[in-house]
Amino acid sequence: MINLYTPRNLGSISKLLAICICLTITVGIIRQYPQYFPPNFGTGFLLDRHLYFWNGYWIAFYIHIIATPIALMNGFVLTNDHLRSTYRNVHKRLGRIQSVAILLLIVPSGLVMSLFTESGLWAGAGFACQALALLMFTVLGWTYAIRRQFAIHRQWMTRAFLTLCGAIVLRILAAVGVQAGWSHEFYYPITAWLCWLLPLATYEALLIFRPNLTLRPR
Repeated sequence: MINLYTPRNLGSISKLLAICICLTITVGIIRQYPQYFPPNFGTGFLLDRHLYFWNGYWIAFYIHIIATPIALMNGFVLTNDHLRSTYRNVHKRLGRIQSVAILLLIVPSGLVMSLFTESGLWAGAGFACQALALLMFTVLGWTYAIRRQFAIHRQWMTRAFLTLCGAIVLRILAAVGVQAGWSHEFYYPITAWLCWLLPLATYEALLIFRPNLTLRPR
């Protein structure tokens, strides 16, 4: 009988559940695309954004909603231990694509969109800091890969991927806020920070207290 409570099995199960949840929400994000092509300003994220949408905001918006789900899907492949060890050259190429997409597409578009956040200064600051953290983690991860310090590289790129997953966690936390009956003005500025700080804090805590569950870089 398989013992599911060993650190290795718990880590595998937790990772599988996280991947399933993330993939489900990512597909849900993509299913909203009919509202964006053409833009529907009467509902959802684009509600009343017609006031400035065509003044350049649309460029950052479309870059962000297309590049981010692709980077999330690519990130799931890059974090797969079997694929990384078996297809090293593929991992390297996908990693370069991921880094370029983050640095040239996702971070700049995220910073632009953070300037137009409907929920105020604190929410905008949260998203801007998320983009800057993603930038820093990706640059550090790339730097250590060039230096062939792959253990450190993997840690920084894991942080980058978790920060990128803030797009998924944001929707989970927002759903919790809606179910709790909180006003959008109350919970959204908070979730703008928690959506990426919570995954990072969890990862750092696991590295310290339960390293076997985190599949520490080798």
